[in-house]
Amino acid sequence: MMFCPVKHTFQLLTKNPENIPKDVEYPENFWFGTTVTCENDDWKNIEEIKKVKAKIRFVSFEPLLRLLPSDVCLDGLQWIIIGKLTGSKRVKLDTYWVRRILNEAEDHCIPVFMKNNLSPPWLKEDLVQQWPHLIFPNAFQIS
Repeated sequence: MMFCPVKHTFQLLTKNPENIPKDVEYPENFWFGTTVTCENDDWKNIEEIKKVKAKIRFVSFEPLLRLLPSDVCLDGLQWIIIGKLTGSKRVKLDTYWVRRILNEAEDHCIPVFMKNNLSPPWLKEDLVQQWPHLIFPNAFQIS
């Protein structure tokens, strides 16, 4: 593993995870993620990001525009972010889409961070805002 003396965390987010070199083991403070909206088969990016040799691999479902297909497995990820499309009336977020991801994440003990833009329909106090285990060991606690 490479050594990085910088104490910052670098969150690298891409729509094209197939372009990330897969033969490199990245420092612990390099987190790699991909954007998935569930449109145009971009949910296939989930399998691509799982191939990256990083301690934290995550998916940002923002904006979430459709239901995640039931045959897509989130196991192998360390974090999930969920947000909705803002400033447009083109797509109305269906709470079932979010619950489907929340349930899958809970089944695989993956921390979830629900963006504040999900309120409403969620109340601010009901937003799950967790962080990855490896950085914050007690981050995934279901109350």
